[in-house]
Amino acid sequence: MRTLRASLLDEPPQRVMAIAEAWDIPLEAASPAEMAEALSTAMRESDIDGAPAALRVRDGLPADALAALNQLLASSGRLPAAAFERRFGEIRPMGPGRLERERPWRAPANAAETLWYRGFIFRAFDRAARDPAEWFFVPAELLDALTPQTAPTVTPGPSASSGPGPAEIDSNLLDDITTLLIHIQTEDARLRRDGEWARESRQTAGRWLRDPDGVADGRPGGRFAFLTGLVAAMGWARAQDGRLRLNPQPVASWLQLTPGRQRDALFAAWRDNPDWNDLWRVEGLSFEMTHAWSNAPVRERQSALRALEAAAERAAPGGWQTLLRDLRSSLPRWRVMAAASALVALVKRDAPEFMRPDGRYDTWHIRDTRTGDFLNGFEHWDQIEGAYLMALLSGPLVWLETDRLSEPAIATPEPSLRLGKGAEVIALPGARFARFQLARIAQILGPREDGGWGFSLTPRALGTAARQGITEQRAIEFLQKGAGASLPAALSRAIGRAIERGAEARAEAGVLLRAREPAILDALLRLDAGRRGLIERVGPGVALIRPADVAAIAAAAAEMGMLIDIEAV
Repeated sequence: MRTLRASLLDEPPQRVMAIAEAWDIPLEAASPAEMAEALSTAMRESDIDGAPAALRVRDGLPADALAALNQLLASSGRLPAAAFERRFGEIRPMGPGRLERERPWRAPANAAETLWYRGFIFRAFDRAARDPAEWFFVPAELLDALTPQTAPTVTPGPSASSGPGPAEIDSNLLDDITTLLIHIQTEDARLRRDGEWARESRQTAGRWLRDPDGVADGRPGGRFAFLTGLVAAMGWARAQDGRLRLNPQPVASWLQLTPGRQRDALFAAWRDNPDWNDLWRVEGLSFEMTHAWSNAPVRERQSALRALEAAAERAAPGGWQTLLRDLRSSLPRWRVMAAASALVALVKRDAPEFMRPDGRYDTWHIRDTRTGDFLNGFEHWDQIEGAYLMALLSGPLVWLETDRLSEPAIATPEPSLRLGKGAEVIALPGARFARFQLARIAQILGPREDGGWGFSLTPRALGTAARQGITEQRAIEFLQKGAGASLPAALSRAIGRAIERGAEARAEAGVLLRAREPAILDALLRLDAGRRGLIERVGPGVALIRPADVAAIAAAAAEMGMLIDIEAV
């Protein structure tokens, strides 16, 4: 921030004299440098009561000028010139002659001119910024005198609590991230050319997700795309020949953290990720000529979080955490969205330039996908900035479970596994590292109502594990350690037989197709649908067919003049 003396040196003598008049400071005619030195020294001094003179002059400001000054102070003493003048009025350009004739400080046209001629604000061009622009600023000495000392603020995000909190409950976020990691490890996770997950891989992984938003349609702004973006941001997988391959070390390290620290890591990965552009995923917007303009995803995201938190806390103490909890609650959706909309309106009023610090709204080439119109100008703030904030409030800030900031750090439950009937093994609720490891040697059965996950020890899964170097002894030791008990002798033998011999028996889902005569079955199996659906012929007039092909075989039989009775299958 420039000093008061340096700022006054750049101004014409007429403005310097006007400032001196407003502060009741006598100035003698002298050189510009001497005038700037004398005025800056006097403006920095205290009144007879020991209070800074700046406070006395500030207290004499009209209400509109005082509101403008407070807005500048709340923005660390500087705002883009375009944004400031749009809100508080333009300062009329005047040369020395016009200043002498009109003396605008005697009748300022608006709040901005009042502050200008009372020496509270100056103008400068910041060439060091990422996007050079003209700014209004409060000189450093005045900023110190006018700004009360407050505790530093931090970017909102998950943090550990030292006090008691609610018990660890199921986490959709952590469970679904673990599910994606298991899918990459055990399945064929294919990628499209643009790096997004292929439809088949989305659907295969999506059937086990607790929240499948974005799986079916592959929306860029959907939850599935967000979770896979987190996987990439955490460095857990790498693309190789159009497929994802797991990086096991960072995955294992994260899975062994407590739930609170796991969420912290995911929040930080999103907050600081330059490759995830929240704006470009807002529905209803299309982006053109992106080579000619750019936005800054990390700065915008962090600025948005600060603006939202500040607005919520101004609305009500503890309002930020209350809103986050309400967003994930069972309250009526209209009620929660109304609260979010009110919060966005506060940001528009108090910190509208959180995305565009230069205050210009004519440099981004964004269209409304419904009308095709370009959205240039501050009048489209709600369609861009407002929609961006609502997308954060209804998307990432819900999916990241940021309402659980007071949740205590709880270790993985011990034991982490439970043996079920026969070959079933259950990963207990919250035992995500154990679930990830169990998926290497067992087949997933799916989530259970109690929050755990069911698995079955099968020859195919154990054979895959053996090919990856997991021996019979390692598999049994893992199961015994997780369950906290020895395996039944029969189950230990079964694991050894499966690894050594493979599948000794196989169970397949099928439908019996019975014909009155073998010739009729022969005719049915000669049909294209019959050949495709056949699993095995088990007798002269009986065959096992796939359930999905029953309707096609019946339709083909009808076309050749034969009707088939179909019982419920």
